[in-house]
Amino acid sequence: MITPKTEQPRISIIGKLKSTHNWLQDLARGFQLLDATVQTHNLQSSSLIEQLEQVFTKQKQLENKTICKRIKKELQKFSPNLVIVLNKAGLSEQANNLWRETLPTGTPIIGWICDRLGELPKTQKPNLNGFYFFDSSSKEPLKTAYKGTDAKIAYLPLAASPERFRYKQPDLDKLKPKLVFVGNCTESRRKEINDYREIGGEIDVYGPNTSGLGNPKNNRKINDKEQAELYRSHYAVFNPLQASNTIHGLNLRAFEAPLCGAIVTYPSDAEDLVTCFDPDTEILSYSSLKDLKNKVELLSRDPQRMLKMREAGRNRVLNDHTFTSRAQKILTDWYYK
Repeated sequence: MITPKTEQPRISIIGKLKSTHNWLQDLARGFQLLDATVQTHNLQSSSLIEQLEQVFTKQKQLENKTICKRIKKELQKFSPNLVIVLNKAGLSEQANNLWRETLPTGTPIIGWICDRLGELPKTQKPNLNGFYFFDSSSKEPLKTAYKGTDAKIAYLPLAASPERFRYKQPDLDKLKPKLVFVGNCTESRRKEINDYREIGGEIDVYGPNTSGLGNPKNNRKINDKEQAELYRSHYAVFNPLQASNTIHGLNLRAFEAPLCGAIVTYPSDAEDLVTCFDPDTEILSYSSLKDLKNKVELLSRDPQRMLKMREAGRNRVLNDHTFTSRAQKILTDWYYK
């Protein structure tokens, strides 16, 4: 049996509190379910002084000295055993110096990246004790950036929260016989939606920037509860990737949709897919939009297979891909001995 250093780990998580997703809050909850004490620290401007510095110096987050000093005070008061910085593969020199001088000796600062990185940003230095990447295309360039250091670099997929994406038994007889997309409709996603429709595929669209693609009432931010209901009420969830963020890895939607009882789609050429799911058993993979349309049509004629895929996908996420399981992995790697 593993014996912890103390009765309760003390974990600091640094990231954006105001974001399009709840990644920081979900990870914090995952640690709390493992009896850890958690303190979150906002990397965004959260006071007038910080906002003024951002306006006049054009410096934000790790480059904003006032923010870094505020987080230093928070770290000093909390005295964590482990610090996690979300979506950073390195720190600015000032953040690294300020934070490490106040932390207990030997306290690791690690990162977890949720966007694909082709290189270490110029404003960040290779000064973390280690970090996790979610997309394997980031591995080699980041290893190169950290060459000559003893930093631990490892793959760690994203995850989902059962508390936010709650399960409800789907009514197969009432499913809408089409795909659904819920999210910010960027230019690349808009193109894929239109391309799918051009080959005869049907898809409902909800979320910001969806003007012209569906009901004008749907052109707004959709909350988690609404997302889950929309996911469950359609044959499958369309999940077009954005090359700027994801190439080989799996985005958050890939885990969130199955968790609430839906089938989610994913491109079969994403190399990390098979490390997280069994394609076409737990997730609907496709090689092209035409292939996707054909697979959806086949699925629609086999309700039992549709039900089994929903159950299998949800069970896989519950067993392997919750934020609690990610928190356990991080604690095992960096806290327990």
